[in-house]
Amino acid sequence: SLRDKLGPAAARYARSPERVAPLLDQLDAPAIQARSEALQELRALGVDGIAAVIDRLLTASAEQADIYVDTLQAWGPAADPALLTALRSDRPEFRIAVAQVLGRRQVLDAVPWLMPSLYAANVSEAERQAAAEATRMLVGELPTREQAIQRVFQAWRHRAVQGDPTQKVDSWIWDSASGPGRPVFTSRPAAEAIEVERGQLAEALVALDPENPEFQIAAWTGRLALAQLSRTSDSPLAPSDVAAEPPSVETLESILRSQLTLPRPLAGIAASDMLSELGSETLLLSRSGEPAALCEALHHSDRRLRFAAVRAILRLNPTRSFPGSNRVIETLCWFAKGTGAPRIAIGHPVRSGISDLTGSLADLGIAAEGATRGRELFELATSHPDFEAILISDALDTPECLELVQQLRKD
Repeated sequence: SLRDKLGPAAARYARSPERVAPLLDQLDAPAIQARSEALQELRALGVDGIAAVIDRLLTASAEQADIYVDTLQAWGPAADPALLTALRSDRPEFRIAVAQVLGRRQVLDAVPWLMPSLYAANVSEAERQAAAEATRMLVGELPTREQAIQRVFQAWRHRAVQGDPTQKVDSWIWDSASGPGRPVFTSRPAAEAIEVERGQLAEALVALDPENPEFQIAAWTGRLALAQLSRTSDSPLAPSDVAAEPPSVETLESILRSQLTLPRPLAGIAASDMLSELGSETLLLSRSGEPAALCEALHHSDRRLRFAAVRAILRLNPTRSFPGSNRVIETLCWFAKGTGAPRIAIGHPVRSGISDLTGSLADLGIAAEGATRGRELFELATSHPDFEAILISDALDTPECLELVQQLRKD
């Protein structure tokens, strides 16, 4: 990578505005060699170079915009994810320029994101024409409104995690909080990245069909997930943190229940917080005798959701028994066992192996506990809230290593 070759200080300089700005200016040089050298230097910056060109396009005049459109068109496939994210900008003239690039580059993944510009309300004729031209380049003809909805719905439905949901993946998000907005490169767990993208596709569905209740719930799920991702404190999420007009209690309950099957229930955490603000103890009283969604959440594998759910129940301040109320005490006791300091569980058949690893981790400031049998390790890891990682020797038995890993994944 550039950082490995040049060292941290040189890499910081290579990405500094003092160096990048002249390269962006050089893209308009009369000599083709100078333009090519500037493009090559910007490409060497990777995601930072892509973001810099898009930033310049955001503020470019109409006369200058073509320069950066041509640059992005010549950049190659590495720029495509950032350009797809840029279609979510609040600036119509910028979306028009990006649509032109995506159409010329034959980026088929752009089709679902172009559909709102074809049929949504409050879209200028210029943007509608740019989206139509790009769509024709990509699929040959314009879809009807119903076909456009189906294209976006299929994209939303088929977004799913491939492989480990906790493995981090690279992605782009559109940061609308900074001036005209800008694309931001992030790395987050696959499950979170997919949930955010599904939420953004749901917003496109609402733009195409505002009265569809299923689309509205899907869009609210995405908004809550984004709100949860942007949290910087442990205080409960307030309705005002999400929108001036929060969703109904029924919508929040529906979102929470749908999140109970997900490994990373971002929207479920936010929904639990908002239910504690907007709901009452009647939320916990089920006519069918089954536990309410908040009580079901107390058994979820994600400790953040469990904590948000138990906090919400306590804030609702129930005055009578309700289905699943015994889970509240269990959850409070589980969290009360924690010290707030991260710990690591070690499974090794030999005590000396545990001691060696415990000592190495202690040098790093991390406390650890160990077990010499699989069953003991399982009980240790599942009985304490502070364990954030587990180290397992492949020589561990009763049960042996692979079986134990499966049990831990299911718990």
